[in-house]
Amino acid sequence: MTVTATISAGPGAPEVDIRNADLIRLIAGVAAADKPSLEGFYALTSARCYGLIRQIVPEAHAAQGVLEAVYASVWKRARTYRPSDGTPLAWALSLAYGHAMQARMGHGLNAAGA
Repeated sequence: MTVTATISAGPGAPEVDIRNADLIRLIAGVAAADKPSLEGFYALTSARCYGLIRQIVPEAHAAQGVLEAVYASVWKRARTYRPSDGTPLAWALSLAYGHAMQARMGHGLNAAGA
């Protein structure tokens, strides 16, 4: 079974069709410390993550810092991702939600993120 998601960065932005299998391959590359894989994963998922973060952290500069922390966590935690636990986008969104809630609660995050 192939699962495809359509992702849009917002009104007027082009939609991008991605397949979970492609994201899973990119996460595997990130787990092997392949920077182009992280760049690809970021390109395909960051708009959705940023949109979620902005709903929780309304200030753009702070939200950008949270987004950086999310992808630092993706880099550090890619080896822990298991497709059986959910889609790659859901995994990235759960990281984004957790980081955004920490930032909103005043715990702050740096780019290394926890």
